[in-house]
Amino acid sequence: MPNAFANNIETIIRNRGWTSPAMAEHLTSRGYPVTFQAVDHWRSARRTPTVDALREIATILGVDPGVLA
Repeated sequence: MPNAFANNIETIIRNRGWTSPAMAEHLTSRGYPVTFQAVDHWRSARRTPTVDALREIATILGVDPGVLA
């Protein structure tokens, strides 16, 4: 079942033209190693990221963490 985070991250990533592997690469390059499968799980609401990952995701996407929630 989709949730707000999954909908928001999916929309933002898609609007940037990124893929899950690209998002995983951005996170990994910032010192937060994550697989593209994890990003896929976030995008499909199968899992949610940790608070630390959420902060990095928001930074990479240039949005306030609250926008993702």
